This record gives sequence, C-alpha cells and structure tokens, in this order.
Amino acid sequence: MYHIITFTAVEQITVAAGTFECFKVVKYDDGGTHQGTFWFSEEMKREVKWIDQNMGVIAELKSYSV
Repeated sequence: MYHIITFTAVEQITVAAGTFECFKVVKYDDGGTHQGTFWFSEEMKREVKWIDQNMGVIAELKSYSV
C-alpha cells in the first residue's frame, strides 16, 4: 500500500504552541480514500496539527523549546 500526498494550501494555523505559517498536506491511500490532513511548519520543521481520518483523532502541538 502506498499513499498519495497533496499540498493543497499555505495557511496560518494557531495551536496552543503559537501561530505558524504551514503547508496544508492531505494524505490519501492508493484507492483514493482520504486518510488524514496535517499542517507542516517550515519554521518548526514538523507538523503542528494533524487529523487522522481513520481513528477520528485530532492532535495539535502544545509546546516546544529551542
């Protein structure tokens, strides 16, 4: 099984850790079923928010340190 990844937008995302400019990334399985969405911050070098469609889970970055 492989995944199809699409970059759909650049958005400002606000989570408990702050506000970040992020790439919105949508992930599909090889059959085209939506698997999840995440927002990747170039500044943080990681996801700051993600939604897992299969498990119904929403997770957000709560804090970080340099």
